[in-house]
Amino acid sequence: MPEGSADQNRLRSTGARRHTRGLPGGARAVLVLVAASVIVGCRDDEAGDAPGNNTQPVTTVTAQARTLRETATGIGSLQAVERVELRAERQGLVREILFEEGQRVAEGELLFRLDDEQLQQRRAAQAAALEATQADLTNARWNFDRIRRLREEGVAAAEEFKNARDRYQSLSAEVDELSARLELVKEQIDDTRIRAPLAGRVTEHLVDVGDFVDVGDHLATLYRIDPIELAFSLAERFAGRIETGQPVTATSPAFPDERFEGRLSFVSPVVDEASREFRVKARLPNPDGQLKPGAFATAHVTLATRTDRPVVPEECLVSLRQTYAVFAVADGVAHRRDVTIGLRQAGLVEIRAGLEPGAQVVRTGHMRLTDGDAVRVVDGDEAQSSAATWSAATRPAATQPAATQPVATQPASDPATPPAEPDLPASEAPDA
Repeated sequence: MPEGSADQNRLRSTGARRHTRGLPGGARAVLVLVAASVIVGCRDDEAGDAPGNNTQPVTTVTAQARTLRETATGIGSLQAVERVELRAERQGLVREILFEEGQRVAEGELLFRLDDEQLQQRRAAQAAALEATQADLTNARWNFDRIRRLREEGVAAAEEFKNARDRYQSLSAEVDELSARLELVKEQIDDTRIRAPLAGRVTEHLVDVGDFVDVGDHLATLYRIDPIELAFSLAERFAGRIETGQPVTATSPAFPDERFEGRLSFVSPVVDEASREFRVKARLPNPDGQLKPGAFATAHVTLATRTDRPVVPEECLVSLRQTYAVFAVADGVAHRRDVTIGLRQAGLVEIRAGLEPGAQVVRTGHMRLTDGDAVRVVDGDEAQSSAATWSAATRPAATQPAATQPVATQPASDPATPPAEPDLPASEAPDA
């Protein structure tokens, strides 16, 4: 044992005798045993510090080159690109509902049919009258052409020519009027048929067959949801980096394992004064109708893409006062590298300066390293065991439970016993 250690042990022994005065014999014996165990531990520590045993066990990882995306995140709601309320254009009874609730429908597809019996009768009467008048018009035109030729030859009288012409013109006007009336009836019949104005999905119907509806009554709602729109807000600080066409990745709590890719379709030209945010919209392909209007979603707008950037797990970092460092292992020696960090994503951190891809970096065990220490790469279990031993050895003794310190007690019934000296802190416990 070195001379200094022997002197320290003699001082501890002297202190022990001084602090055990006035203790009962059993208490002094316990105190001596505890002090002896401390000396043995100190000798073990001195043996552990002997040359050849300073190689520190660590685990390492390789710095990987990855492509990273800098993003701005916003939270918003999904909404249909187009939304149409289907309403009745005529009074009448609902005769047919020709769709299933929630069904995808094509543009122009027939959805509702109202009662058109009276209109059909009127259409038939108008069509018959038009047909008869057209026949009369054909005869009047033939007669007019004949009399005109005779008039040109000087055979037909002027009065006869005038009568033929007037009849032809009168029947022509009547045919035009009947044709207009027939077209009006056809339009009225067409109004009893409610068709899809666009392709999309229709909600539940709000009326049933046999219900009487008035003009303007709401029958159902049609949504165009492919693509679907995600409306959200971004902080004012991103205003200079956002423009239409930028890529967007959306996530939905309804589909936690899926990512929906789209692009920005709208960027508001104003910032809200109250929230200091501006409104943006993105369109996302939705061919299967998974995403539904009104649902909650999170959007990640890609601001920049960084390719082939070195990344390491966050636990590799050693936090300094104003920067970070890592320990890179080469030929069994740990070298401290001051680094500049960048993006953090999913437990990884980008190293913008100070480290290149492919370097071996200490992942666990670096908290007890200094620059130039010899290291031994081990598996995770051994490194954790070593770290736990090192942590226990370097923990201040004052953190040990007070119950492990010897306490001298004085019976209250023995006034002649001198009062015990105050207990020393555990870090100053006397040695035998």
